Amino acid sequence: YVQYSYAELRKAQADATELLESMSIFNSSDVNIMENQVEIYILPEYTKSYLDAKTAGKINLPDCVKVVYMTDPESPE
Repeated sequence: YVQYSYAELRKAQADATELLESMSIFNSSDVNIMENQVEIYILPEYTKSYLDAKTAGKINLPDCVKVVYMTDPESPE
């Protein structure tokens, strides 16, 4: 069953992107229809800023938004 409509996902995507960019946490995002979620991709250089803001309670994203932490392809694993 579909929990979120496409319009709801697009709104969540826009709201999350606007919130993060207002905090200078630049990201990329996509609506994943198959998983019925928004995926926000946080670049490595913004991960600490994101986690600090989340811990401080400044970021509260809806349940349909999944944060994906990108890794630096140049760094050793």
